[in-house]
Amino acid sequence: MNLFNYFLQKCPVLLLVGLLQQAGLDVSFSKAKLMLVLVPLEVKGYREHVTLGYTECKYKANHAIPSIIPINGTCHDTCGGVPIKFPFGSGFGCGHPHFARYIRCSSGVLQFTTGTGIYTVSSIDYSSNTILVTDPLMSTCSSMQNSGSFILDRESPFSITTDNVFVLLGCSTTSPVFDKRQDLCDTGSGSNICRGLYSCNAITGIGLVPSAPISTCCVYEPPIPLGSGYGLDLPKLQCSSYSSVIGFGGDEGNPMKWQYGIPLQFNGSYYTESCKNCEDSGGSCGFSGFNQSFACICKNGMNTTINCYGRGSCTCSTFLGFKFDA
Repeated sequence: MNLFNYFLQKCPVLLLVGLLQQAGLDVSFSKAKLMLVLVPLEVKGYREHVTLGYTECKYKANHAIPSIIPINGTCHDTCGGVPIKFPFGSGFGCGHPHFARYIRCSSGVLQFTTGTGIYTVSSIDYSSNTILVTDPLMSTCSSMQNSGSFILDRESPFSITTDNVFVLLGCSTTSPVFDKRQDLCDTGSGSNICRGLYSCNAITGIGLVPSAPISTCCVYEPPIPLGSGYGLDLPKLQCSSYSSVIGFGGDEGNPMKWQYGIPLQFNGSYYTESCKNCEDSGGSCGFSGFNQSFACICKNGMNTTINCYGRGSCTCSTFLGFKFDA
């Protein structure tokens, strides 16, 4: 009996997990059960929990096992022109596990996933620990439409930066953002931003006419920073769309020159001496095994616990994402 058939017969649950990981599933384990959390693959986004009985299976190989269904292969340092450094990774098993479910490279596009959708990462500034994401449904001066909400997962290692200028468009007069007791809208310089966006011809995309009264617009100033678990819940705020302005292009009076996007802060404290040693040896920092422990992923396909100079215990190949000692 070959090893693949042995694994199929003895460990059906683990085999299923490996196949689902290959399809983009984030997997976590407990002693009593195996929990699979589906990463949203649609713009609308959703999460589905599937609980399977836990199957214990141990198999010690006496030789290196060739990769049958590789999960990550080698990790890449770019995706669509965007440099990828730790804690991010190009695929499952690369980077830090806390970020793997949120950032991935798909068909040459670096993507950020949250419960409300999948967004393109247009740039990463590692000096300020900031990524810039683009929401295809977000309104700009050249394109306006009804937007979806933008909300960060509560357990996400990202937070919305204080530099964000969120503009709520087409809001109901009964919207909670206009509650005078809470003072949620910037009525000073924010009025100029609203006036600029409402002058755009694309405003017809949300049912308004160019230069409509700005009484339905709000430059949103939430009472607390929008960290993990927070964001823009448009149905709750009773607004049709939103925009996020990150720069005015030297001309605050011309919204066609403004820059749009959503900058997100990430926690940069995950970088360790072990990761530095791995990178200095030409490897990429990643993780492996059920406990998602640190792994140095080398360009020759070998993974080690320390670096690519040959020191540390070696895991010579990957079988469905599960590591076997040589």
